[in-house]
Amino acid sequence: MAGKGTAAAKSGFLAAWLMPLAPFVGIAGGIMANWLIVRAAPTARERRVKTIAFISLWVLVLAWCLLGQQAVRALRSHFQWSDQTFLAVMAGFWWFYTAIFATFFIVMFRKIMAIRRQSEEEAGIAQTAGTPLKLGTRIALVTGLYLGFFSWLIYVAWTVRDQVSVGIITVTMVVLGVWHFFQFRGRTGTAAIRAGIRRLTLPFGAILVILNWRLDMWLAARREVSLAEFHRLLPAWVIPLLTLALLIWIGMVLLLTKPNRSASRPGA
Repeated sequence: MAGKGTAAAKSGFLAAWLMPLAPFVGIAGGIMANWLIVRAAPTARERRVKTIAFISLWVLVLAWCLLGQQAVRALRSHFQWSDQTFLAVMAGFWWFYTAIFATFFIVMFRKIMAIRRQSEEEAGIAQTAGTPLKLGTRIALVTGLYLGFFSWLIYVAWTVRDQVSVGIITVTMVVLGVWHFFQFRGRTGTAAIRAGIRRLTLPFGAILVILNWRLDMWLAARREVSLAEFHRLLPAWVIPLLTLALLIWIGMVLLLTKPNRSASRPGA
């Protein structure tokens, strides 16, 4: 029993040291995955477009999450916002961030798909042709992507000592990552890009489900108030309503950026 207690204490001590690094691990994993995606591009034009797109995406993420959040807090202090006003502003702040991120993501991959399709048509290559990624590259790519998706969420749950959510999010990350890895196996060309984008809708969906399930509880815990008290500051319907608005926005962006297949065909 003493041995088990010592082991548990050691594991808890290790987690306490490692967990604060989770956001940085996620950033590093995401950047690594992006670099592998750029390196796997078959043409210089596609590599250039991907490089510009991913750098712009990371500038957006880091600037919004670090500088933007500090700017909102500075405005709160300057204008002496109440807790209710501050939470409403922060809800809108993160909604706009997610909407901009999703829009950028969709437009970026529409552009990459168009470039890859044009290259394949000009070279007379089938959409499924090409050399599959090596095993090690696929493992690193999927690992980096899913660490980027979920590490920050695990960290947020850990900061409020929600161990149940930490476990559920971690299992979700591993299961989706393993499933993506095996679904990704053997795919190349435009078919690989299309399949990869479809697979990425699952982690996005999982994150939205988790946030709707636990975000208000996490925020209440961080403010050290009851859930009922927190809902007086930010009503319970706000997060689901913003999620619905986000899904409608994403649907509109997908519809508006849908390529005209007939226009790209010869003789069309």
